[in-house]
Amino acid sequence: MSAKPHKFWPSVGSVWSHWSDLLLATQLAALRAGFNYVGKTWDPASPAYLKLRCQVEAHARRKNRCRHALVGAAPVDPQDPSGAWMVTAVTATNLEARRHPTHCNGIGLSRRLKKKPAGRGALGPGDVITGFRDLHTLEGSLRADARRTGRFLSFGAVPKTECDLEFKCVLGTATCPFRVRLHETGEPGEEPQWRCLEIKRTHTFVSGASVPQDRLKRRLDFFVSPLPHARVTVLTFQRTM
Repeated sequence: MSAKPHKFWPSVGSVWSHWSDLLLATQLAALRAGFNYVGKTWDPASPAYLKLRCQVEAHARRKNRCRHALVGAAPVDPQDPSGAWMVTAVTATNLEARRHPTHCNGIGLSRRLKKKPAGRGALGPGDVITGFRDLHTLEGSLRADARRTGRFLSFGAVPKTECDLEFKCVLGTATCPFRVRLHETGEPGEEPQWRCLEIKRTHTFVSGASVPQDRLKRRLDFFVSPLPHARVTVLTFQRTM
């Protein structure tokens, strides 16, 4: 993969085996650039047209949302949206973290990764992630690791908690046991920190995803696997009050 970070983004004219792989490639590029919360929307005027953009919501502490467009795509065969997709548009002005100032109050931006990050070793319960750069790198590593086994992850705040974040499998968010859960521990005014509370590595759903094509594999290889390869599949950290 090119050492130039802007080359990491999907380019106009590139073809991806499925829209979910294009979404993942865009998420990985954003994480390398220093921001996250990238998702998909379907164009109401043209349901076969895919828009990949920021999905940061406004709330009491964040008055403005972020809906910056990043990538647009259409199916190669309009009659087969389950097949390959081609990138038709890239909004170049939105590919840098500084263009997303409303990613704040619990979300945050980080510096751009100019080169492949060094492996931090296997993530385990009790380990602490410090700063948004390390959090974004961890998210990229977890998403890449999941795709190597044909899976995709969701990421966001845990309902009914104020400080917990969680990665889950999208092939069965309510029932698949896979999860990596983090708890924010940093003090106000200090660099944010998250402690890993729990890792469940087991998946119960069989993936139907194809083998990653080369252009996706090169992007997956940029991120080092963060999970232990031991036989233990459930790891937890006991919180103390």
